[in-house]
Amino acid sequence: MDAWFDFNDTIYLIEFKVALNKQQAETQKIKAIEQIKEKGYADKFKAQQTERKKPIVQMGIVFGKEERNIIDFVIEVIDF
Repeated sequence: MDAWFDFNDTIYLIEFKVALNKQQAETQKIKAIEQIKEKGYADKFKAQQTERKKPIVQMGIVFGKEERNIIDFVIEVIDF
């Protein structure tokens, strides 16, 4: 996980990837979300968020190498 933060009792988990083009960005955003899930980054927050009754937001963000900016992203929410 490249970054995480707690805002208004919602946990945000972020994985960043870099892509050379838009086609690669599509693959990279899926890889980012899969990495969050496979490595179990949300697991350490599940008990806390169940108690709070607040979600965990998982974000895969892709930067374009040439654009040097965000070119694609995906968001998945785990509700409690």
